[in-house]
Amino acid sequence: MKSFVPTLVMSECWPEPFSFVDQYGGRPWGLPEALWPSCSDCGRAMPLLAQFAHHPERIDLGREGRRVYLFLCQNEEDHCYEEHAFVFLEAEQCTGRWTERPTSASALLPSVTVVGWREKEDGISPEDYVRIFQRLEEGGKACPSLPEMETKLKGTPTFIQKPGGDAATFAGQIDCFLKVIDNIPPELWRKDQLGRSIYQSPTEGPLFMSRSKEEGIAYLDFVNFGDSGMGYFFIRPDRERPEGSFFWDCC
Repeated sequence: MKSFVPTLVMSECWPEPFSFVDQYGGRPWGLPEALWPSCSDCGRAMPLLAQFAHHPERIDLGREGRRVYLFLCQNEEDHCYEEHAFVFLEAEQCTGRWTERPTSASALLPSVTVVGWREKEDGISPEDYVRIFQRLEEGGKACPSLPEMETKLKGTPTFIQKPGGDAATFAGQIDCFLKVIDNIPPELWRKDQLGRSIYQSPTEGPLFMSRSKEEGIAYLDFVNFGDSGMGYFFIRPDRERPEGSFFWDCC
């Protein structure tokens, strides 16, 4: 199955875009403030998990120009980590600016910009792909043992242990650690008391990151999906009323 793997950079270490871009975390671009969803459990405005523009191969949203915004509560005080919401927006509804953060919002997730997409074959046949979801419906676990835990659109889920979507609408997965290009100025790296690497973000404060053995690559501790978890989202791309669903799973 073909997947699309993002090339990522920390947004504040990259030239600011003045139009919509595919992005993980941060503030939404173009979303009217009135449409920023709140958690039904704790009542706080939920952080943005990701935003994507329609693409006929990477992510089908049912209509050219449409955008999708996925929000996920990360309220540590009330232990809200699963409440989520999808907002689908037409191009003509876009405000053309960054959305102002609501006063009730929990801490936002670090902003990471997609600067490119790489096509990749994961070696799973279409027949085996369908069987993975059939096993889930029958009460089994779907663990195709893919070699990499990675964030991507389309392709085959790295692991799934519970039903929650189907093969036809699987849109992508988000790892709790994001692989980013290490374009961070050297003076913004430091170590904490436990020897862990810290990126001292000028706008977001200290962020836990680890430098990879692969030169020029770092891994950002992005979102709480339990112990090394993965988030999965599914989109039904109806032209008039698209729908989305999301859940996360631990290894």
